[in-house]
Formats: sequence, C-alpha cells, structure tokens
Amino acid sequence: MSDLEKLNIFSPCVLQRIAEIGFLASEYGFHEKAEQIFSGMALAKPDSSAPAVALAVVHARSGRLQDAITGLKHAVGAFPASEMVKAMLGAFLVEDRQDGALELFDAVLASRQEPGAVNIVECWLDQARKLKEEGAARKTDTGSLAFFRHHNIRA
Repeated sequence: MSDLEKLNIFSPCVLQRIAEIGFLASEYGFHEKAEQIFSGMALAKPDSSAPAVALAVVHARSGRLQDAITGLKHAVGAFPASEMVKAMLGAFLVEDRQDGALELFDAVLASRQEPGAVNIVECWLDQARKLKEEGAARKTDTGSLAFFRHHNIRA
C-alpha cells in the first residue's frame, strides 16, 4: 500500500468536503476553480455521476447552460440509472426552453429512488408542463440556476 493510499484521500468524507469547496467556489464566482475541482473529482470517482452533475451546475451558473446540458446528456448515457442526472438535465432543459424534460421527469417519478432528484423534479414539473403547452417561444434568464444548492448533490 502506498503512502497516498494510506492517507485515504478519496474517502467519502474527504470527497464531500472537496465538493463543498467546489460549490462554494462557484457560488462566489470562482467558476474555473470549481471546474478544476469537479473535473478532478470525476477522475477520482469515475463510477459516480455526482461530479458530472456538479460540473453541469458550475457551467450553468457561469452562463454556459448549453455546456451544462451537453455534459448531462453525456452523463445520462454513462449513468443511465442516475435519477439526479435526469432531474438536473430536465431542469436545465426547461430553463433553456428545450424539449425532453417531461420524459426525464417521468422516469425519475416512476422509480423515486433518489429523494433529492424527486424534489428537483417536483419543483420543475409545472414549468415543464407549461413549456410543453405553450411551446418554446422564448428563452429565459438563467438566474434561477443560482438557487441550486450543493446539498442536493452528493459526491
């Protein structure tokens, strides 16, 4: 066992603290630093969807909503069982007035395995339905994305 392995730097507790630092960096406008943190977490936890979701939140907060959507579409393929990926992708699709959110939300509500994802879906479901009724006539401001808090996403 190497000295690095003995330190157990990739323990869930340590990774959770690193994720909190990443979210705080993003909340205070240090988006590049937050991207570095979550990109590193993706390397440390390649079997987890959480870094992809966190990186998407950072992209959205920094005004790169399409990058967030693209990253989450990739994450849906890599982590098809992740309800959080589906919930966040659906929320971002609604925010960008794109189609596809209702199908993602339905999948989350059908299984209800991740309470945080279900909460996100329940918050965005009415907007997704309204969007489908009225069509994607206009783009919206991404200001509401600032309200996504890190406690919804676990490392």
